[in-house]
Amino acid sequence: DGQVSFDPFTWIYGATENRVTLRVSEVEVGDFLKGFGEGKLSISGSLEGTIPVIVRGIDVLVENGRLAVKDGGVIRYQGDDVSDAITNEYAAQAIEALKAFNYDALFLEIDGPLDGEIKLGVEFSGSNPDVFYNSPFQFSVTVEGELFNIARSLNPNGLQQRVLTSVKNKQTPE
Repeated sequence: DGQVSFDPFTWIYGATENRVTLRVSEVEVGDFLKGFGEGKLSISGSLEGTIPVIVRGIDVLVENGRLAVKDGGVIRYQGDDVSDAITNEYAAQAIEALKAFNYDALFLEIDGPLDGEIKLGVEFSGSNPDVFYNSPFQFSVTVEGELFNIARSLNPNGLQQRVLTSVKNKQTPE
């Protein structure tokens, strides 16, 4: 469902730099993030936005990419119960709220080289009617590092398995 497309562009062979814009429209965020969080995370809502890409030789750089879910949705995180390990009552309540979090808007940002230090960010706000008297929470999380390492930390076994399966399927018998 939804569309992922490139804006019209001209690729100039031998140019020091080429620019391409990836456009995302009406893509379910749950499908987009499928496999991350080892099945402990589900998110509803429809993604819209652009990811500008600059190609310089073999270097690929994302420049201020931004995807958004403007109409809200629900985040359900069923991870390990860490509330006992968190001494701050408000932080523990925030983690509890993520078990069934009704959010108003969600923003994903990506900026940096695909083969180097990249910055990924997510912001969302909303509430869980069963937590802290339905008080609003605002989350803002930024992660910086190599993209493959970030993806691996979000789903350590699933990503490696998909890569190995992909390589295996592309091999031809001798």
